[in-house]
Amino acid sequence: MLHLQAAGGRGATALTAAVLVVAATAGVPVAVAADSTAGATDVSTCRTIDSPGLYELTANVTDAPSSGCLVVTADSVVLSGNGHGLATANGSEPGVLVRDATQVSVSDLVVDGFGTGVAYRGVDGGGLIDITVTNATTGVALSDGTADVMVDSVTVTNATTGVAVTGDGPSNVVSRSSLGAPNATGIAVSAPGTTLAGNDVVDTAAGIRVAGTRDTDVRGNTITRATVGVVVDDAGGVTVADNRIVDSVSRGVQVAGDLPPRFDPPVRETARVPHLTPSVVAAMDTTPHEVRNNTIAGGRDYGVLVADVEDATVAANSISDTEDGIGIGETEGVRVLNNSVAGVGDDGVHLANADRSTVAGNDLTDSGDDGVYAVGAENRVLNNTATNSSDDGIDVQNSTLAVVRNNSVAGSGDDGVFPRNVRNASVAANSLSDSGDDGVDLRAVTATSVTENRVCGVGDVTVVQRRGAANNTVGNNTVVC
Repeated sequence: MLHLQAAGGRGATALTAAVLVVAATAGVPVAVAADSTAGATDVSTCRTIDSPGLYELTANVTDAPSSGCLVVTADSVVLSGNGHGLATANGSEPGVLVRDATQVSVSDLVVDGFGTGVAYRGVDGGGLIDITVTNATTGVALSDGTADVMVDSVTVTNATTGVAVTGDGPSNVVSRSSLGAPNATGIAVSAPGTTLAGNDVVDTAAGIRVAGTRDTDVRGNTITRATVGVVVDDAGGVTVADNRIVDSVSRGVQVAGDLPPRFDPPVRETARVPHLTPSVVAAMDTTPHEVRNNTIAGGRDYGVLVADVEDATVAANSISDTEDGIGIGETEGVRVLNNSVAGVGDDGVHLANADRSTVAGNDLTDSGDDGVYAVGAENRVLNNTATNSSDDGIDVQNSTLAVVRNNSVAGSGDDGVFPRNVRNASVAANSLSDSGDDGVDLRAVTATSVTENRVCGVGDVTVVQRRGAANNTVGNNTVVC
C-alpha cells in the first residue's frame, strides 16, 4: 500500500469557487486555482457529501473500505485533499465518486488501491486538478454523460487505464497529466468532442486510444515507449497534431476506420427515405481525420498508418527510424503532404490499395526500400524529393491513371521511377539523377506517357520499355547533368 504523506499545510492548494477556470497557455488548456480555506468543512473519514460548499481533507484515510470512500451528490462542491490521501487494499469501487451533480471540483488528493481513483458519473462542469492515483484499474473515469469537465495535472501509475472518457458527454479536457499504464492504455476516449492536450504518457500498450466517437483533438502530447503511440479506431473527425511520439514498439500513429457521416433526415409527411441530392450530401458531417505536425522517432512498424478511411490528411510530420514512414491502405482520397521521412527501414511512403491519393511535397531521405511505393487507382505523386532510396525512388505498381510529376529523385539504388503493371498513367517533368539502374523503367506498362523528364547520371538507360510495355508515348526527355 502506498505511504500517504501530506504535501503541505492545511488548505495549501484548495480551490475557492466551485469551478475550475480554463486559460490558454501556449495552446494548452490550464486549470487555474486560488488558495482559500474560508468556510471549509473538515473531512477526516469516508462519507457522503450531499450539500454544496468547500470541503477539506484534514488527514490521511489509510483504512478506507474497498467499496469506496468519498461520494459527492451535491452541486457546487469543491473538495480539496490538501495533499492527504485515501487508501485501501484491493478496492473494487472508486475512491472518490461524484454522481449526478454540476460544478464539482476535486483537487490535491492522493488515491491508492481502489478500482478507480476518481470517477465522475453524470456530472456537468467542474474538474480534477493535481490528483495522484496509484494501483487502480482506472486512474480517472468520466462517464454516463459527464460533460465540460477538465482533468488537469493528474498523475496515474500502475493502472490498466490512466484516464477513461466514455459515454455521450461532450467537451471534456484532459491536460498536462502524467500517465503510466504498463501494457495497457494511457488515455482512452469514446466520448465526443474531447480534447487531450499536453499530456505525458509513458510505457503503455496504447498511449492514447480514440474509438467510436467524433471530433477528438489529440494535440501536444508526449508519448514514449508505447506499443502504438496514438490509436484511432472507427472514429470521425479526429485531429492528431503537434505530438511527440518516441521509441514506439510498433507504430507511431494508427488511424483505422471511419464512422458513417452524421445526417438527420428532414421530417417528412411520409416515411420515404430522403433522396440524397447534392445539397443533402453536402449537409452531412464528414469531417476528415488529420495527422499533422507530429514528431515520430523510433519504432518497428509504420510511423503513421492510415487504413480503411476516406478523405484523411497526413501532413507536416517528421518521421525517423521507423520501419515504414507513412502507410496508407484500403483508402480513398487521402492526402500525404509536406512530411519529412528519414532513415526508415522500408518505404518512405507506402500506398497499398489506396485510390485517389495525393502524395505531394514530401522530403524522403535514406529509405531502406522505395521512396514512394504506390498501388491503387488515380494516385498522384507530385513535387516530392526522394534521396538515397535503397531501391527505387518512386515505384508505381498495379495502378491506373497514376500521375508522377515534378518530383526530384536522386541517388536511388535501382530506378528513379519504376512503373510496372500500369496503364493510362503520366510520368512527366521529373528530375532523376544518379540512379543505380534506369531513369524510368516501364514494365508491363500500356497507354502511358513519359515526357519532359530530366535524367542525369543513371547506371543504365534513360527511359527503357521492357516486358509487356506497349502503346506508350515517350518523348522530350532530356539528359541534363
